[in-house]
Amino acid sequence: MKISNIFKIKGEKFFRELEEKLTLDILKKKQIIVALGGGAFINKNIRNEVINNHISFWLKLNSDLLIKRIKNSTKRPLVLNTSNMELTNMIKNRSKYYAKALFKINCNNKSKTEIMNKVIDKYENIQTNN
Repeated sequence: MKISNIFKIKGEKFFRELEEKLTLDILKKKQIIVALGGGAFINKNIRNEVINNHISFWLKLNSDLLIKRIKNSTKRPLVLNTSNMELTNMIKNRSKYYAKALFKINCNNKSKTEIMNKVIDKYENIQTNN
């Protein structure tokens, strides 16, 4: 079932509970990469698991670029039909949680390859220092 349908039929609370259970189960696995959605890292249990037991990256974009990417996305129920001011406030509020990630990578004006290379460099530096 699509996320938008889960939100529509069962509500955000149900989705967040399911997201927490599934994400925590997935994070028990070894040698995997997990791309969390924008709301997952807000969840204290998920955030604590990631911070305490995994390597985390915040792929940071300025608000204008982020809003341009997500505005009215049908795949993101919380941003559908929201104003730019509401999105800016959401980004600002969530940023304090995202900032707890181990690494912050400024993605403004960077290609996917440049971002990927920065992630790999940071990861390899951890491996070299351990």
